[in-house]
Amino acid sequence: MKKVIALILIILMCLMFSACDMLSSLDSPYENLEDAYGQMENAMNQILGNNNAEDEEKSKEISSEPKSEQEEKGLLSGYVGKSLVEFMEKVEELGYTATYWNQGTDYTEILEFYTKEDCESFVIGSLEENQVAKTVDVKLQLKSSIEQNEKEESLKKKLELGSAWTAVKKYGEGLYGKTFKLHYIVGKIDESLDDENTWFLKAECTVNGQEKICEAKVTGTTANPEVVFFDIY
Repeated sequence: MKKVIALILIILMCLMFSACDMLSSLDSPYENLEDAYGQMENAMNQILGNNNAEDEEKSKEISSEPKSEQEEKGLLSGYVGKSLVEFMEKVEELGYTATYWNQGTDYTEILEFYTKEDCESFVIGSLEENQVAKTVDVKLQLKSSIEQNEKEESLKKKLELGSAWTAVKKYGEGLYGKTFKLHYIVGKIDESLDDENTWFLKAECTVNGQEKICEAKVTGTTANPEVVFFDIY
């Protein structure tokens, strides 16, 4: 409304200014038109100034409004660890463009050929969201790998890997004496879960001066590890 009033004042100001020019050479009772013009100009500046001040104040109020926790973290942050199928439905609902990565490979186009059942094998590992551009980069994880990691962490608490390797070293020395050298630090090939209670270990070794490969399975606890399988070839 104030902008409309200001516009009207500008038009009147122009008309008054023209009248002042026409009457400037006359001895006329309208000699105070220039004063009126000045007053109108001051009024217009005051209105515009107040209007600008109000706009700036509103802008400050809007910018100072605290963002919600969801806005701070991102609209999709709550989907980390959840099903890929559920996540993709939300991405479509929000109108986002998503790029999916699996172990460093761009899986965006590959997923287009996956069935819903295939996609259920993935969960959201991590994501980077841009709310302004409406884009999101997603790192996928296989459910099976997460379950495997959880089992490995559980076994580590029960039977530490260092203790398991030491048990294999002592076992080999018991069979071959001092000629057996297990290179499980620089020559380690594998250390993985064989089952929920057993480590599978594989490393280079030396027996009687000959380079070999040693495989073993160790169960038990950190305090009492037990070698249940041992082979050299």
